[in-house]
Amino acid sequence: MRCVDKVVSYGFPRKGDPGNTRLIYQYNGTRTRAEVVVNDASGDIVTIYTSLSNDWTRCANAL
Repeated sequence: MRCVDKVVSYGFPRKGDPGNTRLIYQYNGTRTRAEVVVNDASGDIVTIYTSLSNDWTRCANAL
């Protein structure tokens, strides 16, 4: 949960698909990142993922 909290709290916002914003948190350099997709209308989280499949442990250890 540490990595998820970091992304949601401090992720850098970027435009996503129409109606969505992506929050991006980079860790262990710039090639690995965790992303949250937020619905602009409701504020709900649509999905959350890491650029490397299931890399949550490395993301949390980078904090």
